[in-house]
Amino acid sequence: MQRWITAFKEALAEREGWRLLGEPKAIGAGAVAGINISMDENDLQVFVFIPVNYPYSRMRFSPYGKEGLAHQMPGGWLCIQAAHAMGDLNLVRADLQGLNDWIKQFLVEGQQDSHFEMLRSVSNPEMCVLFDESEPLIPGHRTDTDTGTCQMYPVSHHSKGLFLADGLGGQTAGWAKHFKDGDKFRASWAWLPEAPLNEWNMIVDRWEDLESVLPAKLFSFLVDAEKAPFHDTGKKVQKYHFLFVGYPIPRADGKMEKFWDVLLIRRSLLKPANLKQGVPFGVKGLSPEIERGESKNAAYERMFGRRGGLGESLREQRILIMGTGALGSRLSSLLVKGGARNLSLMDYDVVEPGNLCRGDFRLEQVNQIKTLAMKENLHQLSPYAQIRKFKRLIYFEDGYPDRLVQELWLSEFDLIIDCTANFTLAVYLDQLAIGAPILNLSITAGARELVCATGKPMATELQDIFDRVLARPWADGEVWEGAGCTAPTFEAAQLDIDPLLGLALREIDRRLEAQSSLTSFLVHRQLEGDLVGVQVTGDFVGYKWRSYFQPELKVSVKIRRSALEQIEKMTKNHVPEEYGGILLGSCTHDRKEARIYEVYHPKTYQAGPAHFERPPEEMNDFLQQRHKASGGKIDYLGEWHSHPTGPLAPSAVDKQSMKEIASLKSVNTKLPILLIRTAHGGCTTVKIYIYQGEKLHVCESI
Repeated sequence: MQRWITAFKEALAEREGWRLLGEPKAIGAGAVAGINISMDENDLQVFVFIPVNYPYSRMRFSPYGKEGLAHQMPGGWLCIQAAHAMGDLNLVRADLQGLNDWIKQFLVEGQQDSHFEMLRSVSNPEMCVLFDESEPLIPGHRTDTDTGTCQMYPVSHHSKGLFLADGLGGQTAGWAKHFKDGDKFRASWAWLPEAPLNEWNMIVDRWEDLESVLPAKLFSFLVDAEKAPFHDTGKKVQKYHFLFVGYPIPRADGKMEKFWDVLLIRRSLLKPANLKQGVPFGVKGLSPEIERGESKNAAYERMFGRRGGLGESLREQRILIMGTGALGSRLSSLLVKGGARNLSLMDYDVVEPGNLCRGDFRLEQVNQIKTLAMKENLHQLSPYAQIRKFKRLIYFEDGYPDRLVQELWLSEFDLIIDCTANFTLAVYLDQLAIGAPILNLSITAGARELVCATGKPMATELQDIFDRVLARPWADGEVWEGAGCTAPTFEAAQLDIDPLLGLALREIDRRLEAQSSLTSFLVHRQLEGDLVGVQVTGDFVGYKWRSYFQPELKVSVKIRRSALEQIEKMTKNHVPEEYGGILLGSCTHDRKEARIYEVYHPKTYQAGPAHFERPPEEMNDFLQQRHKASGGKIDYLGEWHSHPTGPLAPSAVDKQSMKEIASLKSVNTKLPILLIRTAHGGCTTVKIYIYQGEKLHVCESI
């Protein structure tokens, strides 16, 4: 520490009116010193502590004999944010300048701000109680009674001294049913209209100072409370009666809120048998110093209302997570940490050693049912989350043999997220009439992409994304660990999965908050040189579009799936007759790519099993209106019609029609497109042709 002591003495000597009170002394935790600062009226003496890990932890200052000052923390330390600096001497100078700024602002100028640091001494920090107080106090607030009993719930068997309080001030806390149905024991509370402060603006820490403001009947009330059955939750807790003393404290927004101090009274002092033996009653029977535990406001808004949390739409939904492996377990944790209150988990598998590297499990949970392990873990992330678990996937569940029962059960949820990477389950869910939207999340090999698919049929949606967008099979990158081949997994590390999953959840949350429809999207990594980035892609080419290519002309044609779905629907509706319309979209300047955005169907037409004709006048009027309405972006691209029972090859009439269209000066395309749709044999197929050089060139699907 001699290095920093030397720098401290040198920096102090530079300040006029600042001098040492004796030589700085090195101790095990660092170094200590006293300084005197000359002021107009009275000098200020300050205790200085240089921590052993300085400058990673900066210097601390505490004025001698002064408490309750602005920006003063428990123990008397000043709240000072020193500036960053480089070099030993400059670092110490910055710390001393921070002290100088505090003196000038709060002692000399007497400035005040909304900052409030409640100073109270906690003598037994091993006992900590969380309470739920979110609403600001109404001015002049009074409780119906000034004393009462409440409940305390142990948070877990691992945390022997951490509890949740319920019923303080007669108000029910919002803790999850899991805690309220578990172990509990009785405690007491008393409400004070004002905070019990001493002359230094600190919460009093002696019983004799608190006695005058406590309700007169409090101690007789405590004795009566001790007569009730007391649940044994361990020796440390059993020896105390927990007394919560509540009072209003100011908030940063200028309003007041309730704070509950927890005072620990040894139970032996409150037993009637001891009182009969002459033990003094009231504070005189207690040790002079208050034994105080730690208490913290864990209101829902305080835990999950911080900037960046999930929106209310997602937090309040009843969510079912199917599969609790690498994706499902991490997603469950993110949802609960984001404030989700109602989560159900479904999985039949147990925790394997290999799950620990990328799932939210602990070593001690290996071989436990995943849902049981995750339920335990999630309860330790939020005292507000209601977690349910189901061991088996629904299509194996003996308790749900009836399809209608399964549909009714799944309809209890507002959102279902399938993280199983099980294609069979996607096919099964397609067969059920479920009102809730279903999202299917899956990770590709190496965590290159995260796929979020939705819509029905889900199986078709997934197949389309993997085949046409990613150009990889569903099972791409599957690997088997150890012996056997019944449980494949995929290669991806948690550090790669987490960024993709976080962005996917943020995108789902954004769409729900905006009340926009949930549609499929990708989250993918982009590698450029040494930079790695992630990007959400929604309306991306290849998913919203079907792509075709003409190799001779080197022209690509992309058509929106919604347009193809309209063509398919109209084809089936008009069987056995032909039907058709026009294709609308745009072309690139080099005429190498055409995009078909929409189709138009004529109101009047003539059709039969082998012919279709439309009047040109109606189409011309519509095209002019559509072109103008789109700001010149939408043009005529070509024709489509169906061959209900015939081949996909164009007829002689089709070839002649396209030749005539290509020669029209009014048509704003030199490469008119012909799309033919057939419904032969109960299935629908499409072929796309491009007319050029008095020839129809067939396009290949890509």
